[in-house]
Amino acid sequence: SMKEAFGGMEKRNWRSCVVMCRRALQALMEVAYEKFFGVKPAKGLDLNGIIRSFEKLSPPPIPRHWLNIADAVRNIGNVPGAHPRPVPSYRFSKGDAVLAYSNTSSFVSAYFEKIAP
Repeated sequence: SMKEAFGGMEKRNWRSCVVMCRRALQALMEVAYEKFFGVKPAKGLDLNGIIRSFEKLSPPPIPRHWLNIADAVRNIGNVPGAHPRPVPSYRFSKGDAVLAYSNTSSFVSAYFEKIAP
């Protein structure tokens, strides 16, 4: 998914980049959920629910500032990206793609280097 996100950036397809970043983040958070909770996420537990599940733990195994970054990627990738609900006059920009890609890349690195090495 991160390769596709980067490809979207190269082709100036900002929406594709943002949506693929969100997809990559969801895949990683599902793996993290299984690692820390010992079970796969329940059917219907979406990315928002997974992030909220981690926030409820004290202390959360993924630090809150990283969960906030994950939530930012989730939000920017949701509408009008991953969920096709129209937002009048909204168009993805290079800034959206750069933000999503850099946040997702940083989250992935932090997860494997600091959180669950």
